[in-house]
Amino acid sequence: MLNKIFWILIVLVVLIYHAVTNVNGQSNKIQVRGIVKDINGGAVAGAKVKFERRAIKFEQNTIANERGEFEFINVAKGLYQITVSA
Repeated sequence: MLNKIFWILIVLVVLIYHAVTNVNGQSNKIQVRGIVKDINGGAVAGAKVKFERRAIKFEQNTIANERGEFEFINVAKGLYQITVSA
């Protein structure tokens, strides 16, 4: 189980690195999208995704859809930690 979660997190980190940002002009709001996948590349539907920035005590949570997709919109630019549990 830990191995599966490890690979989910690796895939997630790669996806976040390539996350889609929606920055217009001088806006400091971003949009982060990703896909949670297992070690075989299959989508992990229903995975719990937590997006947090401890420095400002900010946290958002979501559930990956049937394709493993998740999205956080209109969040301030900064360094965040993403945690996934399946």
